[in-house]
Amino acid sequence: MTVSMPVVGSTNRQTIELKVHESVDIDVEYRDAVGVSADTKSATLGLLTYDVTQGFQEQLVPSSVRFIAGGLTYIDRNGTLFHSIDKNTGSGTPAGQVFYGTGRIEVSNWAVGVNNTFDLQSLASQTTQPPVNFVAFRTPIVPLRPQSITIVATTEDSEQLVLTADSDGIINTTKAYGVVDYQNGIINLSFGTKTLITVGNRPSIEAQPWYSISLEYTEGPDTYIRVPVWIVPETVRYSAIGYSYLPLAADILGLDPVRLPSDGRVPIYRVGDVIVVHDTQLDEFVDAAVEDTFDAGRVRLASLRIVDSEGLALPPSMYSTDLDAGTVTLNNTFDIESLTPPLYVEHRVEDMAVITDLQINGLLQLNRPVTHAYTTASSVSSALIAGDLQARVFGRFSQETWTNQWSDQIIGNPTTANYNDAIYPLVTTNKGAIQERWVLIFTSTTAFRVVGEHVGQIATGSTLELCAPINPASGAPYFSIPAEGWGAGWAIGNAVRFNTAAANFPIWVARTVAAGEAQEDDDKFSIQIRGDIDHV
Repeated sequence: MTVSMPVVGSTNRQTIELKVHESVDIDVEYRDAVGVSADTKSATLGLLTYDVTQGFQEQLVPSSVRFIAGGLTYIDRNGTLFHSIDKNTGSGTPAGQVFYGTGRIEVSNWAVGVNNTFDLQSLASQTTQPPVNFVAFRTPIVPLRPQSITIVATTEDSEQLVLTADSDGIINTTKAYGVVDYQNGIINLSFGTKTLITVGNRPSIEAQPWYSISLEYTEGPDTYIRVPVWIVPETVRYSAIGYSYLPLAADILGLDPVRLPSDGRVPIYRVGDVIVVHDTQLDEFVDAAVEDTFDAGRVRLASLRIVDSEGLALPPSMYSTDLDAGTVTLNNTFDIESLTPPLYVEHRVEDMAVITDLQINGLLQLNRPVTHAYTTASSVSSALIAGDLQARVFGRFSQETWTNQWSDQIIGNPTTANYNDAIYPLVTTNKGAIQERWVLIFTSTTAFRVVGEHVGQIATGSTLELCAPINPASGAPYFSIPAEGWGAGWAIGNAVRFNTAAANFPIWVARTVAAGEAQEDDDKFSIQIRGDIDHV
């Protein structure tokens, strides 16, 4: 093996002196007079921040932080800092936020001109309490007054959410949604933000530990998911107004309340009842003139009439209506002189149906669909089915002496005279008859007085002529007694008794007003008599 070594031709030796500077000129400025000069610069500071869990992976326990800075004592109330707490009222000055998830404290209101040294007085942290995105609870008092509940919750990022429910109990915000059952006081609330799922963000969403395909839902062609908003469960609180009821004594109420519900709410409808769903609208008849036609914009109307601005109805003879078409036309007899313009057309659509199911919250299920479009101002009214009604005369008998006792059975001896109602019956009409018991008291052998149990004496009559006393309310006779039916042998003091049944339906209307301040200046209700007729 051959090894080659380099050959050195020559060497040179040089000495170099190393120093900081070659040659430097230094200029010095100084003040030889005694004194100082001061300068002030102002700066606007942001937030004072502290980290009370530095070096620890722990969450703060809500409302556990208390510290002193700049001589002010700060306390935490569900994520909000307060100082200068009034010992009498408990109120204080808002001064910042506490972030439970990170342990960060931000002070936005502090003492000026003093040393803001941080002096921690109390703090509690935890490692086993995870945040949640769903809460459910029940209020201790039921039922709740609709729209009276307010729910407050603090997120893990110390954002405070204030939630309210609408009249149907629905809560729907950008970060929370849920339902309040006012009747039973049950609240179910979920926290999350509505997020559109796209091809780009689906992998990152599915990679989240909370992801479940059951959380996805569609709206039209798009797919969404509620990305959880994490809530510190200890911060959830609510306020609500509930009803409580005091039972009334039976002598005050007028009936025994033992069978009434504890909340005093009695259903006004029952399964099998007939109801009327109806909607009434009032539209101005602009520049109404003879032969003008107004179109209500709805067909198959149940009723239509014209009224003026004072509510006075126009006589029906001045206009003609087509309820099927929903139109009204003014006739040549139309006269606006006695009215106060402008005129309005009042028209109503309705549907009758039978209730097949009902709930205490007012939900009604009907046996058939409605045939009109109804607004939120529509109403539901109960209907009492009276069936076929017809006036009649019944229960005729005669007795020797009138005893002033309204009995449907003979008192004492019958008379020798009689009335032949088999051939000449007593006649009444639906228009004239009333529900009444009558007696004819003879004052001679042919003359008699006509007396009603409730209306008193209304007329005098004779066996020699038709007796048909007029009902002043309708202009038709209460009843008619033909003269041909009277036999001979009547004596003074004899009495003929009979009853009339009216073509009406007995109802009892009980109106109750809840205790408390008046909510409406004009409270009223109406009863409508309805009837079906045959078109021949």
